[in-house]
Parts: sequence; structure tokens; C-alpha cells
Amino acid sequence: MLCLFIIGSIFLVFDFFPKIDDIFKLFQEHNTPRALRILLQFYTVHLLNALRIAGAIPVLAGAMLALYSLEKASNLTTRGGEIIPILTSGFSRWRVAIPFCYTGCALILIMTFVFEVLFPRCHEWPGANSNNYSADVQKAFTQRDLRTGIDIQGDALDLRKQKILSPGFVIPPTLAKKNLFIAAGSAQWLPKKDGRPSGYLLAEVVNFAEHKNSLLASPIFLPTKSPDAPAEKLILTAEDADWIGPEELFFRSEIHPSDLRPRDASFVPISLVDLRHKIKMPATDDQLPLRIEMHRRILQPLHDASLLFLCLPIILSGRFRSKFIVSIILMIVILIHYLMPIACGFFAEYGVVSPLAAAWIPLFIFYPLAAFLFEEYYT
Repeated sequence: MLCLFIIGSIFLVFDFFPKIDDIFKLFQEHNTPRALRILLQFYTVHLLNALRIAGAIPVLAGAMLALYSLEKASNLTTRGGEIIPILTSGFSRWRVAIPFCYTGCALILIMTFVFEVLFPRCHEWPGANSNNYSADVQKAFTQRDLRTGIDIQGDALDLRKQKILSPGFVIPPTLAKKNLFIAAGSAQWLPKKDGRPSGYLLAEVVNFAEHKNSLLASPIFLPTKSPDAPAEKLILTAEDADWIGPEELFFRSEIHPSDLRPRDASFVPISLVDLRHKIKMPATDDQLPLRIEMHRRILQPLHDASLLFLCLPIILSGRFRSKFIVSIILMIVILIHYLMPIACGFFAEYGVVSPLAAAWIPLFIFYPLAAFLFEEYYT
């Protein structure tokens, strides 16, 4: 826990001071309680994201510090500190490592709960989608609806208000007779309710009269899932529903604003439930990368624990007296441990292995290797 606190403190110091001018401006724009709340949420998001990227490295660093402190000499003439008396009293190095294994696994489970259950609920917090304190609005984006081939664009995405600012909808010739582009001032997301379909209500539509006359003369229909299914209009006007304003258009869609956010643009991961839903009903993301991420995140606790089990026997080994050499070996092991899943994911994207195999291959390598390293410590 001390190691986690130290790493978090270092991150906050290096991130806080470059933004000092923005912080003063934040307190000028908001009252003190509101500004403090924004800062707390902002740095909670970014600190959790930094720890999520680090994985089990903070836990391993804590174990290293604890074991190195046990090996410190009690005086200038004694080597081994508390380790030598423990080993000479009949305790094996394996029994010395057991408390660190249990504590490390407990911390990994706690961190997994935070990252997979609590952290995904922070999408609307300041800083979740950008590196500044204004937080709710994401920059320009373009996403394609995989079901229909429609490109949905926008100058910004306000996730709190569930609104697209300056949206544009590019409809391909497979749905319309020609490429059709509909731009507007804003597009407000409306969920499905009381017979109303889900979609976006477009206000301040550019060339509204022209688009309306075209849609009334030649309506655009969504592709049907079966020949017997009734055809549904893609774009509705005030003549189709009384809840649409006289100068508004309604764009039928099942893509929630959160699905329009590019995954690499957010510091906050989506929940496993949402990830499973995106795999079952692909909307804007290819299914293969989502399946790779799904398997990787499910096995992430085992993957983090494997790093701990790999490095503990190296730290406890009496073969290397120099802590510098041990540190170099640990850095190489951590680098390999970090790059192996990336390489397996790369092979899965190109069809060399399945997403499930890509998630399990590192574990099949790391755990037997950890058991081999621990072999000499069992007695």
C-alpha cells in the first residue's frame, strides 16, 4: 500500500504543477467546493488509469522493498539482516515467500474489483475523455455504424447531456439513391420509450426544407433483418410523429452516445457487461479486437499474479548478491511479461491464433516458468 501511495504521489506531483494556471482558472470559474470536487474526480480518473496501466508492478515493487528491507544488515559486520536467522531456524525461502504471495494476490483482487466494477462508472467524471478539467465534452470524432454503413460525425460529444454538437450523418448509396449528408447544429439522444424508437433528434438542420422534401418524396428505409419484417424509416419528420418539431428531423439509431466514443479516446474502460453487449451486437467497433480485449481483461488478475510469482524467486535467490544485477533481471522479466500479451494480441488480430488462445498463451508460459523458479525453494 505504501508503494501504491508513493507511485500515486509522484504521478500527482508531475501532473499537478504543469496545470497550475488551469487550476487557478478553475477556482475562478467555480466556487471552492465545486472546484475541489472537479479536481478530486479528475485526478481519481487519471490516477486509476495510471495504476491500471501499471498492473501488478506496484504490488511487485512493494514486495521488493519489503524483502530488501529484511535483507539489510543489522550492523556493519552482519550480512543478510533478518533473512539469514529465518533460514537458519528451519524456514525455507518458499515459506518466506508465502506471505508475500498471499498479500500480493489479495491486492491484485482488490485492484481488479476497483478497475472492473468501480472505475467503469466514472465515464462522466471530469477528465474521463480528455486531459483537461472541462471534462464532459469529447473532441471531434467519426464512427461508422457497422449494421447500416452510416458514418456518424460530430465536432464534439457531450456524454453528460448525451448530445452530439455539430453532427453530420453520411448515408451510403446502399440505403439512399446517392450519398446523402445531413448536418445539423446538435443531435440529442432519445432512448426508446412508449412506442418511440431510439435515435437522435436533429435541431438546426442545414438545408432543412430541401432534406424534408426529399425525404417525403423518397423515404429512406433501414435494411430489414428478415423478408417478413416491416420496413422502418431511417429518418422521421414532423409528419411521421407528433413529438418531432416542425424544423427537426429524427435519425433512427440504436447506437448510444457512449458507443460513439472511440475506445482509445477515453481513460476509463467500459464495463465487462457493456463489452459483452458490444460483442453480441457490434455497432461501431470490429468484433475481433473486442473479443481479444474481453478475454484479456477476464484473465488479467491471473496475468498480474504471474508477474509476482515470476519475480519473487528471483528476489529471494541467494545466487545474486548485487541488488543492481537483480534489478536488471527483474526489469527484463517485467518487459517480457508486458510485451508477451501484446504480441499474442497482434497474432490474434491477424488470425494466427484465436482471441482465447492469445489470452491463455502467456499464462501457459509464465506459470510453468514460475513453478520451475520456485522448485529449489520448496524444501
